[in-house]
Amino acid sequence: MSMYDTQLAAIHDTAFRGPIEALAPWVLDLVEAVDSEETLVYDLGCGGGTLTLPLSDEEYDVIGVDISAAMLELAGNAAPEASFILGSIYELTFAPCRAMVALGETLTYRVDGETPPRNRFFAAAYQALLPGGILVFDLIDQSVAENQAKHTFASGEGWVLCLDATIEGSVLTRSMIAFCEDEDADGVYHRADEVHRVD
Repeated sequence: MSMYDTQLAAIHDTAFRGPIEALAPWVLDLVEAVDSEETLVYDLGCGGGTLTLPLSDEEYDVIGVDISAAMLELAGNAAPEASFILGSIYELTFAPCRAMVALGETLTYRVDGETPPRNRFFAAAYQALLPGGILVFDLIDQSVAENQAKHTFASGEGWVLCLDATIEGSVLTRSMIAFCEDEDADGVYHRADEVHRVD
């Protein structure tokens, strides 16, 4: 499964980081309130490191996990003190930790077209979190998914994103076409097509 290749990763990190940035102070307060000497924190579905950086700045030992190599490259540049793992959160063995954060619909993305094995993940998180540790996550609500089911586009300096979102049952399908300007060739744009399914 290819998700967030170079073009779409760059657009997402530039234009859609706002919600996670807004939540960062709240997340930091939750993590700080944990009564533990353990400093390991997992940022699951870390994307371009929007939350990884403030966690790392608070001197937590942060491990960012993402299925996108392009996202991890951005995250590594943003938060060089953190560690990173390329892979699915459903296939990892987690070390004992203070907190796990999975924001930005991380737990809703379908894996190879199948409903994500969330029960398996929750069991693994339960085993890894130390007493008092916390798991912070979000899920997409049906009403939110229905509201997103439409044709739309967004654009910024050097990029355009066209989105066709449809819903069938509980599954929201986002068909995306991204155009990003070539930094070395004026007027040349590269196209990338991706389809993401969440439920």
